[in-house]
Amino acid sequence: MMAITANNLSFSFGGNNIISNADFSLEAGKIILLKGDNGCGKTTLLNLFSGLLKPQSGELRINLKGNSFDAYRYSDAQLAREGVGRLLQNIQLFPTMDVLDNVKMGGIVHLPGSNVLSALFYRKKIKQKEMESTSMAIKNLENVGMAHKKDSSADKLSVGQMKRVGIARLLQSDSTIWLLDEPLAGLDSHSITQILDLITEINDKQKKTIIIVEHLHNHIEAIADQSWQLVDAQLFLEKDG
Repeated sequence: MMAITANNLSFSFGGNNIISNADFSLEAGKIILLKGDNGCGKTTLLNLFSGLLKPQSGELRINLKGNSFDAYRYSDAQLAREGVGRLLQNIQLFPTMDVLDNVKMGGIVHLPGSNVLSALFYRKKIKQKEMESTSMAIKNLENVGMAHKKDSSADKLSVGQMKRVGIARLLQSDSTIWLLDEPLAGLDSHSITQILDLITEINDKQKKTIIIVEHLHNHIEAIADQSWQLVDAQLFLEKDG
């Protein structure tokens, strides 16, 4: 089964072709490394996969939980609700919010009551969901080794701890496709090992599709099932298995 499929996909930015008439399929349940020279457009590809940017021509389909979505027709918020999760290089935690509440924000797209009227109508259901969300967030913090920091303010965390909280927030979102942009940036060797172990463990247990752009690609290659190279506006399979 394929997580992402492109047919004749094209996108240009600032007069440069990022991807041009490309055909490729990224397999579900795999750890996938996207490689390429600096500035070639790897992060732009992640933006296309997430729905933040739209294909200019061709077709890009995102396959989530048995359903196939046309990335041109669905917004990034809609794809996030369906199961596309994103970890940015800048983690973007809420600095004055505690760690537990930061993780709970990962599931906010699934809560009823996204406006005032529905919030009043679903008040009882929201209270129940809030209790479930708290329980799940604690479990997800345990999964990343950060439960002991649940009451800490996010601005008191190290970079490595922030990355782990970001991963817990992805777990909270229940997304099946993860797009990780430079997950090892700013980490020391010990923290790099922790993040690599987490990614591998989560993929082994939950079979997430984890697509990674990383400058330190030699570390990701050690755990990746596939490596793809973006060169001359085409995406080529470089390693499989």
